[in-house]
Amino acid sequence: MFGNNREKEPMSPTSINTPQGHQGQKSSSSRGQDTITAYLGPDTSVEGTLRFEHSVLIEGKFKGEIESDGSLVIGEGAEVDAEIKSRIINIKGTVRGKIVASERVQIQGNGVVLGDITTPSISMDESVVFEGSCSMGRAANRRTSDGKQQQNQGQHDKNKKKDTDKIVDAVESVR
Repeated sequence: MFGNNREKEPMSPTSINTPQGHQGQKSSSSRGQDTITAYLGPDTSVEGTLRFEHSVLIEGKFKGEIESDGSLVIGEGAEVDAEIKSRIINIKGTVRGKIVASERVQIQGNGVVLGDITTPSISMDESVVFEGSCSMGRAANRRTSDGKQQQNQGQHDKNKKKDTDKIVDAVESVR
Protein backbone atom coordinates (compact mmCIF):
# COMPACT_ATOMS: atom_id res chain seq x y z
CA MET A 1 0.00 0.00 0.00
CA PHE A 2 1.18 3.55 -0.76
CA GLY A 3 3.93 2.35 -3.12
CA ASN A 4 5.36 -0.26 -0.76
CA ASN A 5 5.64 -3.42 -2.83
CA ARG A 6 7.67 -5.46 -0.35
CA GLU A 7 6.21 -8.69 0.90
CA LYS A 8 5.38 -8.76 4.57
CA GLU A 9 7.50 -11.11 6.62
CA PRO A 10 5.57 -13.44 8.91
CA MET A 11 5.88 -12.62 12.58
CA SER A 12 7.78 -15.27 14.53
CA PRO A 13 6.52 -16.31 17.99
CA THR A 14 9.48 -14.68 19.74
CA SER A 15 8.83 -11.34 18.00
CA ILE A 16 5.64 -10.70 19.91
CA ASN A 17 5.88 -7.26 21.50
CA THR A 18 4.70 -7.34 25.08
CA PRO A 19 4.50 -4.10 27.03
CA GLN A 20 6.07 -5.24 30.28
CA GLY A 21 9.24 -6.86 29.03
CA HIS A 22 7.88 -10.37 28.50
CA GLN A 23 9.23 -10.63 24.98
CA GLY A 24 11.12 -13.89 24.70
CA GLN A 25 10.37 -14.61 28.36
CA LYS A 26 11.58 -18.02 29.40
CA SER A 27 9.86 -20.27 31.88
CA SER A 28 11.92 -23.13 33.22
CA SER A 29 10.67 -26.69 33.15
CA SER A 30 12.02 -30.22 33.29
CA ARG A 31 11.65 -30.39 29.49
CA GLY A 32 14.04 -27.48 28.97
CA GLN A 33 13.27 -23.83 28.36
CA ASP A 34 9.88 -22.75 27.03
CA THR A 35 9.62 -19.40 25.27
CA ILE A 36 6.36 -17.47 25.49
CA THR A 37 4.85 -18.01 22.03
CA ALA A 38 1.49 -16.29 22.47
CA TYR A 39 0.32 -13.32 24.47
CA LEU A 40 -3.06 -11.95 25.53
CA GLY A 41 -2.44 -8.40 26.72
CA PRO A 42 -4.09 -6.51 29.57
CA ASP A 43 -6.60 -4.85 27.23
CA THR A 44 -7.69 -8.22 25.80
CA SER A 45 -10.90 -10.03 26.69
CA VAL A 46 -11.42 -13.49 25.19
CA GLU A 47 -14.17 -16.09 25.65
CA GLY A 48 -13.96 -19.63 24.26
CA THR A 49 -11.46 -22.48 24.08
CA LEU A 50 -7.72 -21.88 24.03
CA ARG A 51 -5.48 -24.75 22.86
CA PHE A 52 -1.72 -24.47 22.43
CA GLU A 53 1.45 -26.54 22.44
CA HIS A 54 4.16 -24.31 23.89
CA SER A 55 3.72 -21.36 26.26
CA VAL A 56 1.09 -18.65 26.60
CA LEU A 57 1.07 -15.55 28.79
CA ILE A 58 -2.35 -14.13 29.72
CA GLU A 59 -2.47 -10.65 31.21
CA GLY A 60 -6.05 -9.83 30.19
CA LYS A 61 -9.39 -11.53 30.77
CA PHE A 62 -10.20 -15.05 29.61
CA LYS A 63 -13.33 -17.15 30.11
CA GLY A 64 -13.81 -20.73 28.92
CA GLU A 65 -11.45 -23.70 28.60
CA ILE A 66 -7.67 -23.88 28.33
CA GLU A 67 -5.92 -27.07 27.16
CA SER A 68 -2.19 -27.49 26.60
CA ASP A 69 0.82 -29.75 26.79
CA GLY A 70 2.91 -26.64 27.41
CA SER A 71 3.15 -23.90 30.01
CA LEU A 72 0.53 -21.34 30.96
CA VAL A 73 1.40 -18.10 32.72
CA ILE A 74 -1.41 -16.06 34.27
CA GLY A 75 0.16 -12.61 34.74
CA GLU A 76 -0.50 -10.02 37.42
CA GLY A 77 -3.83 -8.32 36.85
CA ALA A 78 -5.14 -11.16 34.67
CA GLU A 79 -8.60 -12.57 35.36
CA VAL A 80 -9.23 -16.12 34.19
CA ASP A 81 -12.51 -17.98 34.68
CA ALA A 82 -11.82 -21.36 33.12
CA GLU A 83 -11.25 -25.07 33.37
CA ILE A 84 -7.51 -25.36 32.84
CA LYS A 85 -5.50 -28.42 31.79
CA SER A 86 -1.81 -27.85 31.15
CA ARG A 87 1.63 -29.25 31.92
CA ILE A 88 2.87 -26.28 33.97
CA ILE A 89 0.71 -23.45 35.31
CA ASN A 90 2.18 -20.30 36.87
CA ILE A 91 -0.39 -17.98 38.47
CA LYS A 92 0.22 -14.37 39.47
CA GLY A 93 -3.30 -13.09 38.70
CA THR A 94 -6.77 -14.40 39.53
CA VAL A 95 -8.09 -17.80 38.45
CA ARG A 96 -11.60 -19.15 39.08
CA GLY A 97 -12.23 -22.76 38.10
CA LYS A 98 -10.77 -26.24 38.05
CA ILE A 99 -7.02 -26.56 37.45
CA VAL A 100 -5.26 -29.76 36.36
CA ALA A 101 -1.49 -29.67 35.79
CA SER A 102 0.43 -32.78 34.76
CA GLU A 103 3.74 -31.41 36.11
CA ARG A 104 3.28 -28.51 38.55
CA VAL A 105 1.34 -25.43 39.66
CA GLN A 106 3.02 -22.30 41.02
CA ILE A 107 1.00 -19.54 42.68
CA GLN A 108 3.07 -16.41 43.22
CA GLY A 109 2.90 -12.85 44.48
CA ASN A 110 -0.70 -11.73 44.90
CA GLY A 111 -2.07 -14.70 42.95
CA VAL A 112 -5.62 -15.80 43.71
CA VAL A 113 -7.05 -19.25 43.00
CA LEU A 114 -10.72 -19.95 43.68
CA GLY A 115 -11.20 -23.58 42.69
CA ASP A 116 -9.80 -27.07 42.89
CA ILE A 117 -6.27 -28.03 41.87
CA THR A 118 -4.98 -31.45 40.78
CA THR A 119 -1.21 -31.67 40.30
CA PRO A 120 1.73 -33.78 41.45
CA SER A 121 3.63 -30.65 42.61
CA ILE A 122 2.49 -27.28 43.92
CA SER A 123 4.22 -24.25 45.37
CA MET A 124 2.70 -21.03 46.62
CA ASP A 125 3.97 -17.86 48.21
CA GLU A 126 2.68 -16.82 51.64
CA SER A 127 0.91 -13.84 50.08
CA VAL A 128 -1.42 -15.84 47.79
CA VAL A 129 -5.10 -16.64 48.29
CA PHE A 130 -6.20 -20.22 47.67
CA GLU A 131 -9.79 -21.29 48.30
CA GLY A 132 -10.51 -24.83 47.16
CA SER A 133 -9.09 -28.30 47.42
CA CYS A 134 -5.80 -29.70 46.21
CA SER A 135 -5.16 -33.28 45.11
CA MET A 136 -1.51 -34.18 44.65
CA GLY A 137 -1.71 -37.84 43.66
CA ARG A 138 0.66 -38.50 40.76
CA ALA A 139 -1.64 -41.28 39.54
CA ALA A 140 -4.45 -38.75 39.10
CA ASN A 141 -2.53 -37.19 36.22
CA ARG A 142 -1.40 -40.36 34.47
CA ARG A 143 -3.64 -41.83 31.83
CA THR A 144 -2.97 -44.73 29.56
CA SER A 145 -4.46 -45.07 26.11
CA ASP A 146 -6.31 -48.25 27.10
CA GLY A 147 -7.80 -46.81 30.32
CA LYS A 148 -5.83 -49.05 32.71
CA GLN A 149 -5.29 -46.24 35.20
CA GLN A 150 -9.01 -45.77 35.62
CA GLN A 151 -9.59 -49.52 36.04
CA ASN A 152 -6.84 -49.75 38.64
CA GLN A 153 -8.36 -46.81 40.53
CA GLY A 154 -11.75 -48.50 40.44
CA GLN A 155 -10.24 -51.71 41.84
CA HIS A 156 -8.50 -49.68 44.57
CA ASP A 157 -11.85 -48.10 45.53
CA LYS A 158 -13.51 -51.54 45.70
CA ASN A 159 -10.71 -52.87 47.93
CA LYS A 160 -10.94 -49.80 50.16
CA LYS A 161 -14.71 -50.35 50.54
CA LYS A 162 -14.11 -54.02 51.46
CA ASP A 163 -11.58 -52.94 54.11
CA THR A 164 -14.05 -50.40 55.50
CA ASP A 165 -16.79 -53.06 55.61
CA LYS A 166 -14.44 -55.38 57.55
CA ILE A 167 -13.73 -52.66 60.13
CA VAL A 168 -17.46 -51.94 60.55
CA ASP A 169 -18.16 -55.68 60.97
CA ALA A 170 -15.39 -55.96 63.57
CA VAL A 171 -16.72 -52.98 65.54
CA GLU A 172 -20.28 -54.36 65.48
CA SER A 173 -19.10 -57.79 66.70
CA VAL A 174 -17.48 -56.19 69.77
CA ARG A 175 -20.73 -54.50 70.78
